[in-house]
Amino acid sequence: MGKVNYKKYKNQLREKFSYSCAYCEAQEPELGGASIGFSIDHYKPKKKFPDLIDQYENLVYSCLTCNRFKYQYWPNLVQEYRGHIVLHPFIHNIEQHIDKSTPAWCGLTNTGKWNVFRFRLDGSKIVELRKRRKNIQDIILYFENCIKRAETLFNDAMNKKNIGTANQIKEEINTFHERIMTLKKEIIGPMD
Repeated sequence: MGKVNYKKYKNQLREKFSYSCAYCEAQEPELGGASIGFSIDHYKPKKKFPDLIDQYENLVYSCLTCNRFKYQYWPNLVQEYRGHIVLHPFIHNIEQHIDKSTPAWCGLTNTGKWNVFRFRLDGSKIVELRKRRKNIQDIILYFENCIKRAETLFNDAMNKKNIGTANQIKEEINTFHERIMTLKKEIIGPMD
């Protein structure tokens, strides 16, 4: 048997999972990037399912913390009956099991409660990360609203042929766009 190289899928997995952890949804920029804070998890553990070790469909993009919490877990029949299964975002409807409306996620079902416990989805570190992300999202929304108001003022200035004022407003709009892009890079998307 040749050398197994499931790591060749890392870039595809990063994109598939939107540059975030499949389990806690931490984003690459929030954890220092793909090479520092993320790895490939085998949804069905490679020790118990060696034939799936290099199967793309079994690979999950995960932060290092969640990968450690999951480790080699796979439920036996009793655990499965109790709902102690690892939720997968492309297999399960996570929102049926976990309430994500607050930074400290809360289980809605036995499976959801078990996942919150197993992955510490209500732990202080991930809760603070989500609070920070929410604050940045609120600032982005504020800037987007400022852009809408500025665009109305820009159109009024153009209609009145007040080119100087229109140019100043356009500069402000560009500044808001730049600030939004800077903020988005802190919480979403790839970080190499």
